[in-house]
Amino acid sequence: MKSGKNLLLGLGSLIFALLLIGPRAQANAKLPKAYQGTWYGYAYANRVNHVKTYYVIQLKITNNQLDYNFLKTTKPDLSGLVWQWGERTRVTYSKNYRKHKQLGYHFDASAFNSLDVNKMQLSQVKVAGQNETRLKFWGGGGFPVSAFRQPVNSGDWAWGDDYEDMIPTDE
Repeated sequence: MKSGKNLLLGLGSLIFALLLIGPRAQANAKLPKAYQGTWYGYAYANRVNHVKTYYVIQLKITNNQLDYNFLKTTKPDLSGLVWQWGERTRVTYSKNYRKHKQLGYHFDASAFNSLDVNKMQLSQVKVAGQNETRLKFWGGGGFPVSAFRQPVNSGDWAWGDDYEDMIPTDE
């Protein structure tokens, strides 16, 4: 009799746990084409040997992979970017609904957990008077960062210098 209660209690706990994680367990959702491709996030600028140098994060997003590249240039229009280092990791996506039923995506890329960003959503913003599509990233305690289809030189959208030293596979 007691083992029957324990079995029933265990089965009830398992069903409750599955119901609790069920809506979030939409792992391996197919990422729409609008999210895929190359995106650029302005990191920061500083002087190196009396020359102003600009740093940019380049993200290449596919349905199952995320490339994170750190680039630099001395040109204020962010042309002539030169690759510094990069990382590549496998990634899975799940749908994530925000306020007002706006669809976004939660992504799991274990190599990028230290960046404290794990959600993304498309939105429209004004950049230099033009409407631009941005890919907004945010996560647990992190502040949101933005990426655009072309590099945007603006402190309004700067990621900050902490992204330079944050090689994704470092712990």
